[in-house]
This record gives sequence, structure tokens and C-alpha cells, in this order.
Amino acid sequence: MKLFLTKSLFSALALTSTTAFACNPITQADVPITITSPGTYCLTENVATPTSINIESMNVTLDLNGNTLSATRITNGVVSTADNVVIKNGTIANFASSVVILGQNHSSYVHSNTIENINFLRSSSNNIFTNYAKNIKILNNNINMDVGIRSNVTLANAIKVDRSYDLLIKGNNISLKTPDSTKTAVAVSSLQSSNVIIEDNTFLGQYSHGSATLALLSSNDSARFLLKNNTSNGIRNFVYNTVYSVGFVATGNTIIASSSTGLPSYIMDGGNNLFY
Repeated sequence: MKLFLTKSLFSALALTSTTAFACNPITQADVPITITSPGTYCLTENVATPTSINIESMNVTLDLNGNTLSATRITNGVVSTADNVVIKNGTIANFASSVVILGQNHSSYVHSNTIENINFLRSSSNNIFTNYAKNIKILNNNINMDVGIRSNVTLANAIKVDRSYDLLIKGNNISLKTPDSTKTAVAVSSLQSSNVIIEDNTFLGQYSHGSATLALLSSNDSARFLLKNNTSNGIRNFVYNTVYSVGFVATGNTIIASSSTGLPSYIMDGGNNLFY
């Protein structure tokens, strides 16, 4: 009898575990969708949506499961307004801003969101945008920003962090492309943000006009950024339109084919930065 109860208990625990980690499927028929309950949600096919996928519940994982989420009209892609959210494993294409992490104000931040292993394509404004957010991780993504895909857009950012704190931007491949001198593409842009680590990323610039503006960094009223062990090739400008920013440190970065021959004056040299 004792052995029977033990086996029954084990089976019950296994069933509970399987249920807890089961994926809630998202198909083309389910969009537009707003997620209001904790759990793991998985795309089971490529999905095209006219509106955002909104995540309003904490403790949610959105697993694209190798599929593509795309827009059928100009809108944002995945919008998280909740804590402890993970967005991962697939392609997000054709949105204005592909992933938006959105708090309300200085009294109501969104905490602990992670964006990882996403292939970002053809965003017209920002691939990733955070506002009033804390403890955000942006990891191992392929981020492609072509500022020329919409004629009315003159400035676009691969990653834009506004009023955000304690961010880790690590292991990403970030490509910037601009077709002419009237358009600007920026890898990481910040407004009133601090405690940001930009580490082990690869930046690639592509431009067809000699005076095109491609920049690694744009910051306004921001502080305490660490740029560490990044490689940049073909990004013409180290910084763009940067004001009131302090406590920036760069160490171990390799900068190739840039118009800059050294670090800007407001960035402290932590050593081992190479310019070619």
C-alpha cells in the first residue's frame, strides 16, 4: 500500500508539472490577442496580425517557437505592460516598433522582461523600445534596422531605452542600414536612462551615401553606461546628438571603419579600445 501511494503521488506530481509547463497555442485564428493569464504561450504557425499582441499578465513567456510574427498594417508588435515576461525564439517583422516594454510613469515601472533569440526585420521606428522599465535583458538577438523602408521615417533606432534602468544588452548582432544622407540609424538610443551594460555585441553598418549617419550611441540626460567588448564595423559615428550624459565607460571595444579615431570626451577610456 505504501509503494502504491508513492507511485500515485509521483504520477500526480508529473502530471501537474506537465500541465504547468504546457504551451497555450496561438494560431492565425487567435489574433488579435491580449494575454491576461500567466503561463507559456507558443506560436504554432506563422502569424500575421493587424494589431499588437498585448501582454497584460505577469509571469508570461511568449515563445514564437521558430515562427514569424508579422504585421498586416503599421502597428506595434508585442507590447508588454507586465512584470516577469519573456519573449523569445522566432522572427518579428514589418512593425513600427517590434517589441515594446511599457510602464506608466516613475511610480509604475515594468520589471524583469527578457527579449532573446529574436530575428528582427523591417521595423520602421524601433526594433525594441522600453519606457519606464527596470531590469530588462536583451540577449542574443539579430536586430536589423533599415531606416529606408518607409519614406516618411528619417530617424530609427535598433534599441531605444527611455526612462529605463538596469538593462543588459548582450550578445546581439545589430545591423544598421540607411539609403541616403537624409536618414539616420542609431544602434542604442537613450533618454533619461541609467545603469545600462552594452556587452559582447556586434554592430554592422551599411550605407550607400558618403554622408549618411549611422551611430553606435545616442544619449540624452543619461548616466552610467558600460560599453564592453563590442565590435563595430562600418558604423560611421560613435555618437549622435548626445547631451547631458555622464558616467559612460568603454573598455575592450574594437571599432572598424568609423569616422571616429577615439572615444568622445564624455566617455571614459577603461582601456583596450582599438580603432582601425
